[in-house]
Amino acid sequence: MKQNNNIKIFLIVILMLLIIGLILLLWLNNLNFKGLLPQSDEKGILLPETEDAQTKQVKLYFGAEGNEWQTETREIHIPSTHLEERIKDVLEALLAGPETLRSTPIPKGTQLVRLFLDEDQIAYLDLSEELRQNHPGGTWGEMMTIYSLVNTVMENFHTIQGVKILIMGKEIETLKGHMDTRYPFHFRDQP
Repeated sequence: MKQNNNIKIFLIVILMLLIIGLILLLWLNNLNFKGLLPQSDEKGILLPETEDAQTKQVKLYFGAEGNEWQTETREIHIPSTHLEERIKDVLEALLAGPETLRSTPIPKGTQLVRLFLDEDQIAYLDLSEELRQNHPGGTWGEMMTIYSLVNTVMENFHTIQGVKILIMGKEIETLKGHMDTRYPFHFRDQP
């Protein structure tokens, strides 16, 4: 009889410890306690651990001179581990303009309105109307603007398979009549 009581008490203690452990795990998960639990995005894809999630060295494309891309390598603060937010942070640095170069092919006042990825890992860059309104035009100018955006994203985020440009949430056929923007663009090695 005494042995039966000891087994019952032992099982009750184990059950209570399991319940407490489960409650603790759920509480930590709700706090998004980084470091103890693996992090994932809304699709359940685990995000890779980085050595330093606070800063990242990125390559920003600011057009070209002759057959050479004009780039800046910059160390930027990236607080988020979510891929879309990290891409936004890099694009914000590009839109802020160059630190060492003289010019940028991104028209003044252009803002990133929204960014999202589809299931094929195409990044959709929804930009403000200033991209088109303030653009000087010309085939070379349009190409430099588009590939500054595309190359910056694809150089820094190798999982991205293409970049589609939208203006204020809508597809556009062209910026100023020279380049077809109805389809996603891919990295371009040479200007």
